[in-house]
Amino acid sequence: MLLQNEDKQIISRAVGSEISVRYLYRGLWQISTPARQSWVFKKITLPSLHFLWWSKVSQDLNFRHFYGMPNFFLLKNGWLTSFIVGQNCTYKSVTEAKACVRRLASFHCSGYRVAIKAKKKRPLLFAARMKRRLANFYRLSKAQVSGRLGVILKQQGPQFYFEGLKSWDLLCRLNYQAYCTDCWQERLLTHRDLASHNFMIDKNNKTWLIDFETAEYDAQIGDLGQVITRILAMHKWSAELFKVLLKAYEAIMPLNAYQHEILLLLLRFPNEFFREALGLAERKPGYNPKKTMAYLEKLIAENHYRHSLIHSLS
Repeated sequence: MLLQNEDKQIISRAVGSEISVRYLYRGLWQISTPARQSWVFKKITLPSLHFLWWSKVSQDLNFRHFYGMPNFFLLKNGWLTSFIVGQNCTYKSVTEAKACVRRLASFHCSGYRVAIKAKKKRPLLFAARMKRRLANFYRLSKAQVSGRLGVILKQQGPQFYFEGLKSWDLLCRLNYQAYCTDCWQERLLTHRDLASHNFMIDKNNKTWLIDFETAEYDAQIGDLGQVITRILAMHKWSAELFKVLLKAYEAIMPLNAYQHEILLLLLRFPNEFFREALGLAERKPGYNPKKTMAYLEKLIAENHYRHSLIHSLS
């Protein structure tokens, strides 16, 4: 895959040097200079409102001394971020998981009531996304699905749906939807896609948060619930690990009693099961059938550990 000469010229002017280009993956290129500077470039046909907004937000975060993300530059033909020499984090490592939670906490702290105005159109906030996922899973559970996934949905779907419905009902009683709207209006910054591959550890053992294409103003507790859920799913829903992760987060960004209550309900909501089942059924990109099915079966086999954790925290 080649990058057009016009694009190369724009990038070269932006970095102030001659460049060499190497294709990475999924429309990304590594841009290198003779001075051994390195960048990641993604071509976009027209800078979207999101990229324009994020360009301003990232500048505000730098002003607030948040240095846990790559430098971001918006060009007329795409975006450019500094290249991190390192590797993706893994939630299977407790040490790396703790580092990710701390990095998220510092991101939330720096992104609290950001100066940049929200986009005029309100995004689909955490609460609305949960409601939509619950409704989509219900429709999937009633559909005719073949193969192993169909068997899982028939045998396990009703139980997981009931858990989701009950959790959603309790969240509604706590006015979680209104809370998410308030967080959006107050401009509380969230990442909203906290898979382990969106954290990196460089050669100096520094943890970085990357890929802000889904970033929005939203309820930061949703981010925390997402990352802790994904970590705990790798560790049989360990109550001890939950306490360690929460302590690491609250050392930087303390939670109030209401947020603690919301977090517990987010753990109770079987979001991992819903997401993986829907991703597999809809054949979404990134959902490898063999790996996704293995993960679904792991979630089922270890669901009693999740129940034990929730019971111990209630």
